[in-house]
Amino acid sequence: RTKITLAQAELGTILDQDRLAFDFESLRLDLNRELVNIEATRAELTIMDKSVKALEKGVKDLVVPQLMLENSLRSRDGLSARLQASQTHTAILEAKLKDSRFFTESFASKTKNARATKLIEEIESEREQLNLNVQGKIIVRSPVNGRVNTISRYPGQNIIAGESIADIVSEETPRIIGFLHAPLPFEPQDGMEVTVRRRSKMREQGLAKIAAVGPQMEPVTQALLRPGVNFEIALPIAVNIPKGMKLFPGELVDLIIEQNR
Repeated sequence: RTKITLAQAELGTILDQDRLAFDFESLRLDLNRELVNIEATRAELTIMDKSVKALEKGVKDLVVPQLMLENSLRSRDGLSARLQASQTHTAILEAKLKDSRFFTESFASKTKNARATKLIEEIESEREQLNLNVQGKIIVRSPVNGRVNTISRYPGQNIIAGESIADIVSEETPRIIGFLHAPLPFEPQDGMEVTVRRRSKMREQGLAKIAAVGPQMEPVTQALLRPGVNFEIALPIAVNIPKGMKLFPGELVDLIIEQNR
């Protein structure tokens, strides 16, 4: 998809250059037309000036009506106004043409080298490959056994590396994770005996041992925060499941560490 986007961007750049070249040529043609109009208007104005002078002489000699002279004067004034407007428009076009030359490296069409055609073919090829990849099924294998609890992504969605696709809950609890709050009452060590007590009605309990001690302080799980505390760090420890005790994944228990055993 990134390749398609890059190719489309490059194709868009080539087409923009072609459009800029076309606009520049149109602007240059407009300027040439205005220059031609100016010369034509000047020629008409020269003829009209001679005609006005002849009519003025005729009116003075009482051989030409005054109305004919006034019509010629209006025509001459109209030509003069048109000439002035054309000159103003020409100045604007020349300024725009100068700016276009400044911002454009080349006014030749870029599509003559068939680069645009090649890009279109590459885009179509990449799009076909993308469609094949989307249609194909990808098998995702979980690194652990368990039951799918929640699904975070669905078919057709984009996935970035590291994003969660699904949450898997283990069918069995492999160990208990506990936290020792600071300041530490003692230094926990592997092998220390721990009394695990369930928070059930019967308050079942059993003996276990510390399997591992965390290397550093870590944020306490939300469910284990003390009342009124929003954030806390503590030392994590891993405790084995007592023999014969059936715990549910995520179940909260009480841990009593026996320091003297």
